[in-house]
Amino acid sequence: MRLGLGILILLCALRIEAAYPPFRTGLSDLRFTVSSPLSTTESIKDRVGRTPRRSTYNPTRELYRVIVPPNYTPSKSWGLIVWVDPFDAPRIPSGWPALLAEKGYLIVLPANAGNRRNSTDRIRLALDARHHMPRLFKIDTRRIIISGWNEGGRIASVVGVAYPDQFPNCIPMMGCFFYDQIPLGRNRFYPVAYTPKASMVDKAKNNRFIIVTTPGDVLGQECKLCYEHGFKAKGFRDVRLVTLPTSMAMPQARLFRKVLNQFDTAPQ
Repeated sequence: MRLGLGILILLCALRIEAAYPPFRTGLSDLRFTVSSPLSTTESIKDRVGRTPRRSTYNPTRELYRVIVPPNYTPSKSWGLIVWVDPFDAPRIPSGWPALLAEKGYLIVLPANAGNRRNSTDRIRLALDARHHMPRLFKIDTRRIIISGWNEGGRIASVVGVAYPDQFPNCIPMMGCFFYDQIPLGRNRFYPVAYTPKASMVDKAKNNRFIIVTTPGDVLGQECKLCYEHGFKAKGFRDVRLVTLPTSMAMPQARLFRKVLNQFDTAPQ
């Protein structure tokens, strides 16, 4: 006896649901007991070119704040934003969760990833979030984004280039680093920030980078120069500069929508 189409669809949905652990919508705190294989000191040095001598990183002590939209279901794939905050207590504007639900994204905010933490530990937090979240939720790996604000944006820009196989999309916001000197004029330069593996740079050039800047701000100027003299000059194929009228605070949802709308358009 043939099962009806509706029953087949229901059975498939139940199998998908069973493939993932129970979840709770809204804000939750998660801990992971193991790290990504890419989080070792040797691996990070291979990808980024340098590591600090001291690290306080211990996966069993790290905390991740996760926002799961109320309309989340494992029967369809979702995007994921891994957010690197400038503060140890991560936060996003109040309007973002509704926008992320509309656009189909979960967001994970590693705690204690603020500007006082060393850069390698912040990279480890991002990598471990990327490693575990697709094992807990139905994530479309083509829609994974590394992003951050201020110094967190700088970390995101490094991760986007050094780990293109993990993060096909990168949104540095009001902070950006590059792996080559960036001219400032009058024979002045932003120094080389890191030394990524050449094979990863080649892969990253096919990924999407949306660099967020704002007029009349020092960090905004940094982003603009990295866009012009870094990513564009070095042949990154889909890099975009989005200008927002905000610098001291993260953009509210109506402005962040302008950034996420970039993913609704074809590669440039």
